[in-house]
Amino acid sequence: ILNCLTFTLKTLAMQPERPGWELIGQGAEAKVWKGSFFGRACVIKERITKRYRHPSLEASLSKKRLNQEARCLLITPKFRVSAP
Repeated sequence: ILNCLTFTLKTLAMQPERPGWELIGQGAEAKVWKGSFFGRACVIKERITKRYRHPSLEASLSKKRLNQEARCLLITPKFRVSAP
């Protein structure tokens, strides 16, 4: 999953206009897009890089948050929560 997500984000980064994608939310840390990837409906969370942070701190925080979100998605079926 992580390799696919990384590939997807790199692919999206090359397409700044994102044709066929709909921006469904934006916060201080990320933009959330809805669209399709290889014919399947999906949601992409694109993290916004904070240029004022040191690059190693930015990388560490992004990795930690990605891991936390992945863990949350894995336990949602236990609580009967519908999640992607």
